[in-house]
Amino acid sequence: MAALVGLAIHMSCLAAGVEAGGVKFLFPVGLTYVNGAFDMNDKLEDSFEANGYTVTDNFVWPVSLSFNPRVEFPFGLGVGLALGPPEFIFVDTHEHDYYYYHDHDYYDDDDVNVSFSMPVGGFLQYSFLRDKTVSPYARVGVRYPITGGDYIKSGSVGPFVAVGVELYRSEKIGFGAEVGYDWSEVKVSAGPVGGEHTVRPIGFNVSVFAVF
Repeated sequence: MAALVGLAIHMSCLAAGVEAGGVKFLFPVGLTYVNGAFDMNDKLEDSFEANGYTVTDNFVWPVSLSFNPRVEFPFGLGVGLALGPPEFIFVDTHEHDYYYYHDHDYYDDDDVNVSFSMPVGGFLQYSFLRDKTVSPYARVGVRYPITGGDYIKSGSVGPFVAVGVELYRSEKIGFGAEVGYDWSEVKVSAGPVGGEHTVRPIGFNVSVFAVF
C-alpha cells in the first residue's frame, strides 16, 4: 500500500499529458457504472428483513467516479493505480417513541447511517497502436475495497480485467470507454440473524472517461 501511495504522489506532481523519452503519463478520469451496486442493495435488504426490519423504500444509483492514472512505456506496457469507483449506502432508520403530553403527541427518532466501499488497487495495461488516434487496450489488476460504516465491512482483495479504447490521446484531452469485471468482495449485514452476505460491489462495469 505504501508503494501505491508513493506512486500516486509522484504521478500527481507531473503535468498531465507529459511525455519524456517515449514514456507517457496519462490521467484517465470518468464515470463508471457498476452492476454490483444492485447486488449489494438486494443482499442488504434481505439482511434487514431477516432481522425483523421492514424496508419501506430504497434507491440505487449505480454510477460513480473512477480515476486510473498510469505511466506508459514506449513498447505499450503501462503501470497504474486504480482508484474507485466508490459506493455509498445511506440507511435511515425510524424508531417511534411515544409519550403522553396534552393531546397524546409522539415523535419519530431518525438515525441516518452512512456505509461505504472505496476500491483501491493497481494494474498493468497494454495499449495497442499507442501513437494512433484510436488505441485499443487490455488491463489486468487487483483491487481492495476499503470499507466503513455499520453495514458494509470486511473487504477482500480480488482481481479485475478490462478491455477498452482510447481516442485522441495525443491531444490535450482524449476520450475513452471500457468494459470490465471485478472479483473483489465485501460483506454486508444488518444484524446477527442470517449472518453476513458476501457480494461483489463492482462486478460487471462500464466506464466512459476523459484522458488528460
